[in-house]
Amino acid sequence: MKRSFFLFVLVAIVYFSFSSISFSKQTKESYSFGFGSNVGFYNALVVEGDVEWEPGLGYGVDLIFEKMFSNNFGFHSGLSFIKAESEFKMTKFNKNYKFSWYQIQLPILFFTSFNAEKVSFELLYGFKIAQTVQASLTDKVTNKDFETLYNISYLNYGVTLGLNIKFRISKFNDFYIGISSDFFPHNLVKSDDYSKSYSYNSRLNAGFLFRTELFPANN
Repeated sequence: MKRSFFLFVLVAIVYFSFSSISFSKQTKESYSFGFGSNVGFYNALVVEGDVEWEPGLGYGVDLIFEKMFSNNFGFHSGLSFIKAESEFKMTKFNKNYKFSWYQIQLPILFFTSFNAEKVSFELLYGFKIAQTVQASLTDKVTNKDFETLYNISYLNYGVTLGLNIKFRISKFNDFYIGISSDFFPHNLVKSDDYSKSYSYNSRLNAGFLFRTELFPANN
């Protein structure tokens, strides 16, 4: 099922990428570097088992790299550093826990850009690699912490879909704000026969980019 899911996403990305290249009338390339921040909700989809997840809050910072292959098509990557938490209940045992983690994420995204004179709307789509570097469980009754990094799937591969709006604020600087969502079709817990849960999130992103060329619509 996972293989079929990623194959479908890969075909969709290739289709949109070639459609974007065909749509573009400009061929001048440019690069952008920047930084930003994000905040959002983190949760898990229960596929099997008597586990109930509650959405939790997460936030982080982003280092961003972008390359425009044309006026309407580009590549987006960088690094994100995330701190997040969520709560879940093991209904069979009537146990409540808080799950907290730190994560480094590597987005591998393409985007299709629709440009006006001083604003661009960008549809982002692609994959994301997420490496959890620290994780812990807190018993909600005893308030006791348990280190749990090696009991979870700490390396995950997921898919991402997002929308950014960029505003030109100076000749070579942009401010962006947008939303994005990630879905990781991997069980959160290693070899867990009791439950199966897939993590996902929805985030608000904002930041600044420094371009090496003029705003796309002016090229």
